Parts: sequence; structure tokens; C-alpha cells
Amino acid sequence: MVRFVYPLLAAYLVTAAVVLVRRPESLRAVERRTYELVTGFWLVRMGAELLTGNPEAGWASLTPWTFLGLPLLAVMAYVVHDTRVALRFTVAVPVVAGLIATVGLLPAALAGGDWTRMLELLRYEVYLGVTTAMTHALALHKDDAAESRLEAERLRLMAHADPLTGLPNRRRVQEALERAVVAADAGGWPVSVLVFDLDHFKAVNDTHGHQAGDAVLRAAALAASGQTRPRDTLGRWGGEEFVAVLPGADQDRATRVADRMRVAVAAATSELGLAVTASFGVAQHVPGEPADLLVREADAMMYAAKAAGRDTVRTLQVPAARRGGRSAVEGRDEPAQQG
Repeated sequence: MVRFVYPLLAAYLVTAAVVLVRRPESLRAVERRTYELVTGFWLVRMGAELLTGNPEAGWASLTPWTFLGLPLLAVMAYVVHDTRVALRFTVAVPVVAGLIATVGLLPAALAGGDWTRMLELLRYEVYLGVTTAMTHALALHKDDAAESRLEAERLRLMAHADPLTGLPNRRRVQEALERAVVAADAGGWPVSVLVFDLDHFKAVNDTHGHQAGDAVLRAAALAASGQTRPRDTLGRWGGEEFVAVLPGADQDRATRVADRMRVAVAAATSELGLAVTASFGVAQHVPGEPADLLVREADAMMYAAKAAGRDTVRTLQVPAARRGGRSAVEGRDEPAQQG
């Protein structure tokens, strides 16, 4: 063991450390290989103690810590493996350990008539069996709970996401707007909303079909979302209309964001090579006024952009005295990187 097994174990651990430093993404694979190696080492040590030399002395050196450590291996199996694979390990390890101990101890018991060690082995095996069964039951419960959480998260996303574009839906945008307005009124920071509508979108559906129209919506949504910051909320309001809530942005900054979006949408093409333009309306929140008024004002500016010839931005010019609050906020006015 000291001459051959320990050096091999040390070499593996050094290799695993180097791999983890250079490739952290391989953590899961290293965990599994390390678990399997430690389990094999544990069983090899049992074999070395019980199958070579004096089994009685080997048993004394192994008990109780080696057998009491086997339940730890059972628990670790469920940490590094999925439940099905872990069950195989937690069944196989006690069986192999029991076979090794039986082969080492049974000849002496048959020759001398002393079954004390075999009874101790039986007690350990029963203990391991009960521990394994309880660990597996807990793992099944954990899997059920995890599946329930995933399903709850899926339903939550379905309730707050637009299924066509993947953007937040109208309900989520409204919630984000209300939170932003409350925070703006409390902290004195500006918040703006921009509304944009795709130009001549009905003609796309009529000429190329609704599937082509859906592809155009997805392309426009992706292009516009690439110009938002992580704290902004851009969502589909309905049909071909989109709304973006821009916390901390005054009307000037929001106008710049809208113009970047306008350029990005006009440059985007769908899977079928179709492209559209969009008309944008921008409005800044006036402290104390309701959130829905802000959307209505931005929507009115969007219709003004339509009337002005489309593919343009119109901003509601509210006097600074009426807007109140601070005109500058922390953070850079940079677009988020597209994934």
C-alpha cells in the first residue's frame, strides 16, 4: 500500500489539481473520477489488510473507522452522481466490502469456531444497508423537490415571458415600470419609457404570411434588446408594439437609446431576409404622476413619429421644472452585449 498505492493516489491528486486550475469547467468530471478512485482505494486497503497477512490483525486495524466510513462514501455517491448511478455504487460498495471481509475472516471462523468477527461483519453490513436505503430515499425526495422547483420556474417564466420573442411580456413590463416609478419618486432619480412599433408590419403578414411576420418580430426583438442595459426591461407590449423601461435615464439619454434601437432594428433581417423599420416614442416620468400615464405619453410620441414619416424618434419635451429630480445618474449609458 505505502510503496505502490499511495504514490499512485498522490500522483492522481496532483494531476487533478492541475486540471482544475487549467480547466475549471471539468470540475464535475474530476469529482466523479476522484470519488471512484477514493472508493477503489478504500476497498483495496480492505483487501490488503484482510487477504494478506493476519486477517485478525487486519480486522482490528480496519474497525471501526473503515466500515463506519463506508456510509460517507454512500452519501458522497449521491453528491457526485445522479440518483440512478449513485444507487449502483451504494449497493456495489457494501457488497464488495462484505465479500472481501468474508473471504478474509471465514476460514478462521470455520477453523476455530469463533464467529464473533463474522457477526460483527453482519452488523456492519446491516448498518450499511439501512444507511444506503435512507440515503436513497432522501435522494429521491430531493429529485422530486428539484423537479417541482424546475416546473415552478418554467411556469413562472411562461407567466412572465412572451413565447414568440422570449422577451418579458406585458405583465412583467408593467411590474418593472411600477417598481421603477416608485423607486424614482423615492430617490429622486429619473426614469423614462420608450415605445416602438414596427412600421408597415401588417403588409409583411399580408404579403409573406404570419410565419414570416413572426420571424420579423423575433429579429426586431433581438436587435432592440442588444441596445439595453442589464437593469432595463424591454418587453413585447402586444402585436408589433414593444415597450422599454429605462430606470435612471432622463429623456435625453432615453432618446439616444431609442435612436440606437431604431438603427439596430432597421439593420436586422429575419430568417427569410425580411427587414422592417420602427417608429419610437419617448417620455420621461414626472414625479408624482401615475406609471400608466408615462406609457400613454410615450405611446402618443410613437404615433407622432408615425405621422412624421416613420423610422424616427419623437420625445415628449417636458420642462425641467416640471420633471424635477436629478438629471444625472450613476452608471454608463452602454448597450448590453448580445448573447
